[in-house]
Formats: sequence, structure tokens, C-alpha cells
Amino acid sequence: QRRLGRGAIDFDFPELKVKLDEQGRPTAVEKRTRSIAESIVEEFMLAANETVAEHMDKLGVPFVFRVHEEPDPEKMTKLNNLLHNFGQALRKPDDIRPKALQRVLDRVSGRPEERLISTVMLRSLKQARYEAANLGHFGLAATYYTHFTSPIRRYPDLIVHRILRETFAGAISAKRRAKLAAMLPEIALHSSQRERAAAEAERETTDLKKVEYMARFLGEEFAGTISGVTAFGLFVAMENGIEGLVHVSSMDDDYYRYDEDRYALIGQRTGKVYRLGDAAAVTLVKVNPAERTIDFVLAGMGNGEVSGRKAKGGKGKAAGDGKGRRARDSGGKAGKTRPAAKQEAAATKTAAGGQDKGAGPGTTKKGGGKRRQGSGKRQAKSNKNLT
Repeated sequence: QRRLGRGAIDFDFPELKVKLDEQGRPTAVEKRTRSIAESIVEEFMLAANETVAEHMDKLGVPFVFRVHEEPDPEKMTKLNNLLHNFGQALRKPDDIRPKALQRVLDRVSGRPEERLISTVMLRSLKQARYEAANLGHFGLAATYYTHFTSPIRRYPDLIVHRILRETFAGAISAKRRAKLAAMLPEIALHSSQRERAAAEAERETTDLKKVEYMARFLGEEFAGTISGVTAFGLFVAMENGIEGLVHVSSMDDDYYRYDEDRYALIGQRTGKVYRLGDAAAVTLVKVNPAERTIDFVLAGMGNGEVSGRKAKGGKGKAAGDGKGRRARDSGGKAGKTRPAAKQEAAATKTAAGGQDKGAGPGTTKKGGGKRRQGSGKRQAKSNKNLT
């Protein structure tokens, strides 16, 4: 409550857990829920990180901080334009404070546009990183922050422990301070780079297991929610969090134009709109484990041919929920995800098309960008990136 009271942003997105059998084959994909005990431990860890960072900053000793800088005003202006469509607004988008963003999240909580606004807001923020200078932490509304609590698995935390321990022996000499000041910027940069590489490796591994799991459901229909909109199609997330691409070439009922400001594909003739956060029913038509990709077509649309490796034993139960559930039509409701707190998860990044150009049946928009391998390629930002 103290942290939220000062304006910290509390994004809630689900984290997926893949269950494997003894041979390493995926048997289920579930949304991970966090217990109250885990939440309490996390709060203690945040408090410890802040306390150590403040202590070291006041000592004036060269140090490694975890920083999260203020967002770009241009991105906040674009976010504000989106908020106006839902009767929301940021009073000062050029001088934003985290508390203003949290107020918006509180106001849209439980409403149909909650997912859309939360996702776009997260994408509009910068990524947290390690730095030898204390630049504050915007997302946590913290003046001081570092990573102290995990020295056995994170190198920056180990560096923090070593420097902190040096201070226990007395004042650090000027020569040692100079050496630390010269070393730490490179250490911080290297740690940030390796952190991103490790997160990407984790995502790619998870994506591979998702694709392997979905292979058994080729040809089946599922309820989902549009989780990403690009010039070359729609990314749709199912109720269990697994995501796939509906390529624009399979949307053969119209010529669709990509509207970047509205995060939507709009039919030129029919005016039909597919927007981030909308419900959608899809049919699984292809999986590619080598590229870690899943392909859908919108239910009742497209001529996508079912292909890919199909598991033995036929269709089996519907993916994720174990209940054989199928979507009935493209307007069917997708199950609403109740977020599971500050864990690494499913905020996806829209591919920027720059200009408002079109892409229609059987075509791929020029400049729309190459399809990214695996949904994990789109998950460059998450709650974890804010802490």
C-alpha cells in the first residue's frame, strides 16, 4: 500500500507455465497464479532493494543501480490519443508521473478496454536497465533502486554485495573509488545486455514447447483475444495465453488497412474493425516448431490449409483448459484473463508500420516487416522489465 500510495504502477499480466512429461514433451500449458505468501516475499525484496540503493547513494560510493527512466513525451502523447477514445486522458502527457498512469489503470479496471489500455501503456514505457548512475525508477516511483536480493543468480546483485561488503571494513580509498567508477559503467551495460539475452532464450524455449503442445490441436477452433495488431496481420491469444498469427492474406473478405493510431486493421469496403483487445475465434491451421510459430485463421474465413506435425491420437481436448471447449463463431466472447501480478508475462509489442497503408487478400504489405519467429519475439517488454 505504501508503494502504491506514492504512485507505483501495478501492471497485471499472466505468466504461463508449461508442464512436461519425463521425456520433456509438453502435457499442459497453464496460467501461473501467485499466492499471497509469494506477494509478501516480493514486497520484502523490493523494500530491501530500495534500502540498499538509498544507503549506498548517500555514502557516495560508486555503485550499480537498477534504473527505469521517464517515458518519451511523444509516446505518452500517442497513448493519450488512444485514451481519448475511451473517455480517459492524461492531463500532462509531456510531464507524466507514474501516479497518473496508475489512476488510468484503476479507472479502466474490469472494463472491456482494460487489456488494450494496459498493453499499450506498458509498450509506451522504457525498459529498466542497470546503470552506474542513480537515475531513479519511474515504474516503482522510487528515487533509489537496485538489485540486491539475488546474488546467487544475478551478476549485478553479486557486484552490489561485494561493494556493500567493502564499506563494512571502513571508508573506501580514493584509489578504489576511482577504479570502481571506471569499471561499473561497463559492468552495468554488460549485465543489461546479458539480461536481455537470457530473457530471450527463456522465451524461445517456452515458445518451442507451446508450439509442440499445440500440434495436437490442428484444425480445431478456439476462443481468443487479439493481443497484437500489425500491418501483416493479427496476433491472437487463447484463453490459456498461447498466441498465434492470423496473417492478413487469410482475411479474404475485404482489403484491410492498418491504422497504427487505433491499433486496428480496418476493412476498406465493409468498415469491419479488428482492434487490439477484441474477442476473436480462430482455427489452428499450422505449427512450425523449427521457427516456433503458430498460425491461425479467423473462424469461418480464409483458405488456410491445415499443415504441420500432428500428434498421435487425434484432436484430443481443447488446448489449455482440458475441457474440449471450442469457439462457436467469430463474435464469441473470449474468456477474460484475470491478471496474476508482477511476473514475466504477456505484454506484446505491436510491429510498427509507420504509415497508414493497406494490405489485402492474398497480399503482404510492403514495409510491414518480416514475420517474427514465435510469439516470444513480440514479448520484448513485460512486468519484469519494470523491476
